[in-house]
Amino acid sequence: MLPNTSAIHPEAWSNNPYAWDIPDPDGIFRPQNHNGIPLVRAIVKCLYASCGVFGGMFSLMLLSLVWFQSTGNMKSYARMLMLCCASDIGFWFCDTIVQVVS
Repeated sequence: MLPNTSAIHPEAWSNNPYAWDIPDPDGIFRPQNHNGIPLVRAIVKCLYASCGVFGGMFSLMLLSLVWFQSTGNMKSYARMLMLCCASDIGFWFCDTIVQVVS
């Protein structure tokens, strides 16, 4: 098993000539990025929570509309819309569970 080490490269180097570390204004290299700032972290958590709640509400609302309100001309598209609902719910579920933070 490889040890968990990280090297600081303040300039371009042979393994990655296009990206390098930038020190904070006080000249110290810190491992955290902007998500290490408490205010930014709180805002990101609130945004993830609201996106999860509203995404779930709208995905399930679309599902209920397709199931119960598809009549007339829209009835012939119900199977296609169910596939869209399943895809939408799948993306919402993955996004809510994974919560990628860059």
